[in-house]
Amino acid sequence: MVGIAHVRVRSAPSGARSGVLLTAASAASIVANYVFLLAAGRVLGSEEYGSLAALLGLLSVVLIPASALQMAVSREISRRIASGDQSGATAFARATFRIGLAATAPLVLVALALAAPLSHLLHIHSVGIVVLAESTLVTALVFPVTLGVLQGLQRFHALAATYVFPLLVRLVFFAGLASAGYRLGGAIAATLVGAVAGTALSIALMREPLGGGTEIARPELRSFFTYLGPVAVGLVGIALLTHVDILIVKARFSGGEAGAYGAASAFARVAFFLPATILAVLFPRTAARQARGEETEDILGRSLLATAAFCGLLALFYEAAGPGLVTTTFGSDFAAGGGILAPFALAIGLFSLANVLVGYHLSRGETRYAWIVAAGVVAQVVVLALVPTSLEAVVWANVIVAASLLVAHELVIGSSVPAIRAGFGTFTRSLDLRIRGIAVEGGLALLGFTVLVCLLFLPMVLAINSIVIGRGSDATGTIWWLWSLTHEGGYHIFGTTHHTLTGAPFGWDGDNGLNIQWLVPYYPGYLATRLFSAVAAHNLVLYSGYVLSGASMYLLVRYLGCVRLVAVWAGMVYIVFPWHLARTPHASLVHLEFLPLLLLALIAAARAPSLVRFGFVGTAALGCWLTSGYFGAMALVAAGAFAVGAAASLRRGRALLIGGSLAAALGATLLVALLSAVSGVGRGSGFNRAASDLSVYGVRPFELVLPAAGNLVLGDR
Repeated sequence: MVGIAHVRVRSAPSGARSGVLLTAASAASIVANYVFLLAAGRVLGSEEYGSLAALLGLLSVVLIPASALQMAVSREISRRIASGDQSGATAFARATFRIGLAATAPLVLVALALAAPLSHLLHIHSVGIVVLAESTLVTALVFPVTLGVLQGLQRFHALAATYVFPLLVRLVFFAGLASAGYRLGGAIAATLVGAVAGTALSIALMREPLGGGTEIARPELRSFFTYLGPVAVGLVGIALLTHVDILIVKARFSGGEAGAYGAASAFARVAFFLPATILAVLFPRTAARQARGEETEDILGRSLLATAAFCGLLALFYEAAGPGLVTTTFGSDFAAGGGILAPFALAIGLFSLANVLVGYHLSRGETRYAWIVAAGVVAQVVVLALVPTSLEAVVWANVIVAASLLVAHELVIGSSVPAIRAGFGTFTRSLDLRIRGIAVEGGLALLGFTVLVCLLFLPMVLAINSIVIGRGSDATGTIWWLWSLTHEGGYHIFGTTHHTLTGAPFGWDGDNGLNIQWLVPYYPGYLATRLFSAVAAHNLVLYSGYVLSGASMYLLVRYLGCVRLVAVWAGMVYIVFPWHLARTPHASLVHLEFLPLLLLALIAAARAPSLVRFGFVGTAALGCWLTSGYFGAMALVAAGAFAVGAAASLRRGRALLIGGSLAAALGATLLVALLSAVSGVGRGSGFNRAASDLSVYGVRPFELVLPAAGNLVLGDR
């Protein structure tokens, strides 16, 4: 039995710092989980992977609802500590741990009795595999109790460790079992070992803050179990809403379709990790604030804003990368999952918002929304069991159900707008006056350069949907390409696209990897094409390139200490200098905004080298690569040259500046190279060049110092 004594109260870390810590742990767990699912997909194939996804979904239906116990325990612990009842918190932790142990045996026995019917229902031919999966339930109640104690004590470092450790153990064990020839059974066994290892770690961590001591009288638990019921209803509802669809697809659709749906779900559920992390901080902090009589709306508002931003960006990324990402990682047998990935992520994102809402209300002891979520489960099961006849229809049905839950909250429970306003106000108040002044000045500069660019291209602005500027056919070719993206499956960065508008009568397959190296200008252009037209989208890409370039140059000059007028002049010159205006036929090449940002980051790193500033160097270099391969190469060379030149003027820290700058720029370069290699760039052309091509494409040293032919000033002389 775990020895538990009086709680030693520690000062609570800041909410932002705790959120960052748990977000980092969640990111690591996402990577470990993704690698496991990817390896399983490759080892098992689509049909067996569908069985794995169904079994994991079945476990989640039980294990995730057990998080209700975690949340309830954390709320009670945090409320008792906030009110000064440390001994009561200790006694409560001891009592719930014992109850969790006692309730585990009947849960496992019921699950084992249902193994054969579940095997038949899910079309899994081995009852033993189902039994092995159900054995994971030995940790179903003890693990959440220990996590709840750590969460209630706000020991977020320990909680972060429990996020990552079980998944790493699962991954290592699966690698060994798969190499020994165990396929589906190996994946399930590794899941069991990881769950047991995670529970053992959480018990060990719980012993430290509640280390051994004298017995304390068992607390009154009746009110706790009364509260636990609605918590279980709400969190069980969220678990079912986000997992029961996998079971229904496995039962209603073919094995191949179930595998494709499971592959899509592996990526889409990334949208659920950040909200789950937020909830781990939100629940105990909201309960503690309420116990002290303080306002809690701003916590909900910040949580909703962060969740919406993360899930929205993820859905946009999957819209571009989904089909190629699924096919490249899991294989061509799972290709159907890529087409539904973006709406799938949208559905999970909406469910994540509902999860934040239900968690917030439950942490305050408010239970009405939990019952609305439970009703949503019934509606979802009925709809999915009867209506959809395709995977796409399944995910859009989920979107409708999730959106309905949010609408029901606004109409029945109350508007979330005041909470969002309070959360946004808290965020803005956290910024000091200097940062606010910079933001206002930056906004005005951006507006000014927008007006300037609109005046420069006034005829195009007045007829944005019909006039194009640019010599030759490159501009019109870009417009046609943007139009073709909307008719040939969209903008993808992995895998291949089968083109049917050219290469008649059979079409041809083209690699999507080149889309990585102009992702920044042209993916927004593709989205604008879907909203407006290809001509308008091309012109918007062109305008934005000049505006953002001028604004970034303004920022650089202001950072160097110059007055506003000088910075405005520098931005104007950067917009209208001849080389920049000559790039109008190539809309992506007018996006020079990352080059001044790279120089700014390098100057900042030279003034005070730090990991964060080198991170900015790498981010700016990555932005250059994702704008144009030309700019990426320029960024890599510029980072090295600047670092060497700046280091010559320093007395100390030369190696750090040179090494950090080069490592950051080189890291961005290798990342793009890796993505390009994965997506297939250079397999048919590009890297596979003949040596004679150097006569055309190779560098000539004299051209580095002499003006090029056709120079705007010197001409051909």
